[in-house]
Amino acid sequence: MKRKSSKIIMLVLSLVLLIGCVLPLGGCDYCQHKLKELEKVPATCLATGLRTAYKCEKCGQMFKYSDATGLVEISKRETLPIAGHTVGEKYIGVPKSGGAASSLSDYEVHAECAVCEQYFKVNTENLIAFAPSDYAGGKHFDLDDGTVATRYTFAGGTHSGDKKTIEPLRDSKTNDNANVEVPFAANVNRYLVMFVHNESNIDVDIRYGAERNGERCLTDVHVPANGFASFLVTIKFSGGDPRSWHELYMMQDLAQDQAVTLSFSGYFYASSKVQAIIIEKYGKTEFAIGETLDVDKLVVVADYGENVKRTLKPDEYSVNLKDKVLTEEDKEVVVTFKKKSAKYSITVKRFFRKVTLVGATFANGSSTMEVEQGKPLPSGITMNRGKVFDHWIDIYGEQYTEYVVSDSDVTLKAVYKDDSTLEKINLALNKMCTVSEIDEREAPYFPVKNLTDGIKSNGTNNSWVSKSHSSATDPVWVEVDLGNVIAVNEVVLYPRNGDGVYFPIDYYIEISVDGEEYTKVFEMIGDTLSTQRDKRPRYCFFSSENAQYVRITATRMSAGGGGDYRTDYGEIEVYYA
Repeated sequence: MKRKSSKIIMLVLSLVLLIGCVLPLGGCDYCQHKLKELEKVPATCLATGLRTAYKCEKCGQMFKYSDATGLVEISKRETLPIAGHTVGEKYIGVPKSGGAASSLSDYEVHAECAVCEQYFKVNTENLIAFAPSDYAGGKHFDLDDGTVATRYTFAGGTHSGDKKTIEPLRDSKTNDNANVEVPFAANVNRYLVMFVHNESNIDVDIRYGAERNGERCLTDVHVPANGFASFLVTIKFSGGDPRSWHELYMMQDLAQDQAVTLSFSGYFYASSKVQAIIIEKYGKTEFAIGETLDVDKLVVVADYGENVKRTLKPDEYSVNLKDKVLTEEDKEVVVTFKKKSAKYSITVKRFFRKVTLVGATFANGSSTMEVEQGKPLPSGITMNRGKVFDHWIDIYGEQYTEYVVSDSDVTLKAVYKDDSTLEKINLALNKMCTVSEIDEREAPYFPVKNLTDGIKSNGTNNSWVSKSHSSATDPVWVEVDLGNVIAVNEVVLYPRNGDGVYFPIDYYIEISVDGEEYTKVFEMIGDTLSTQRDKRPRYCFFSSENAQYVRITATRMSAGGGGDYRTDYGEIEVYYA
């Protein structure tokens, strides 16, 4: 019994010893870390920095953290490479060429580094171009870089202290009619870097100032004859109102025969990075299937904070739907600039037409039924040789027409009415065409591109023409490639717009999604208007189908004045109506 007790005691002591040896090796694996954040030490242009890290106050272990990996042990803090310069509070205008300026557009903005005190070129993302605007008659002109400058003249006899009031400043990134105000946040330095060109033959001294509610700043500038100067205006107002009044003083007397003309442009510096992107307007939120987004209609503004906003140029930002044919699956427009995005919702839907009956009588055996005016056509009514249609307008595009349905004594009279606010989009405009044959002699005068060039009537024969045939029943086809698969249900065929001849008498329309398998969707037999030189377009409606290729095949051609047979179209349009 004594020996057994001794063994138990020895086992317990061994276990305690083992725990005592292992626990220190495991550090905080057997307890909760008590972490202290070691703040990031930013890198400068002179020294490296240190990334944010964490140190356990109990075990001394170092860690780094990310959302992807969580806490990860590290042996020492990671360093940050030497950074770029830090913007200070001194700015100058420097000619881009490094020599003397020859125009206002030669200048760029440099800032003094707050760390090493060297001057460096400022990131243009933080510069907002502007030109002073004299509402009393300052003249504006464009610089080579697309900005706007303003020209002022002090006439002869001007005395020292004479001034012009300049308000408001003008946004040179849009045009000289878009009045904006240089924005000021309360108690925030706003740096205006101005460039001035003295277009006169005498040296001048001027004073440029800004004022609001009694607070003002003034800067004196000397500009040599026929020379250039750059100067900094540092403005800081106590109020948060973005408005300010700017003044230009002539600081010397001018003789009666002297005049001074000065041209100004410049930038103000926005210290914040882009905080948000704003889409201020487009013009509409509803689009038709097949339409494309007109990026030039977008007004996109970058918000830098501190009351600073800038209207962006179209080539500065990306748009998710740019150059894309819109479909019903497109739900929003997304604009991206400097990793910031803005979006707005859109609706893309089919352009549709409604047809309302003016009056109709339906005969069914011995009974008849009147349909009230304004009521929609009953479903299942057939026309154009038994084809069921969801659009009701005759093949020649009349405002109203009468139809005899089947062989019964039923007459329909319908009025065409368009109640859609969407623009109807010609899906075939400027799309590539293929034809079954080419008349080499006529091709230079009647090229294939005329089929979809958008010119329907200009008093000449702007059309495509087939070869001359001795038989009217030789088949001739033309095909439009829409560029992508999209729903279609209408084709409009325009005769040769000069005289209307050579339009086919019999023809049919096929569609295909792959250019290999085709489905016939429309057929016309007995169109004899071409023999009367009738130039009215033919409207060909059919049930909606997906297609990329639309082929029109003439199976009976008409004869022209020379007695030969050809197929001639002035224009082909395709719609999803």
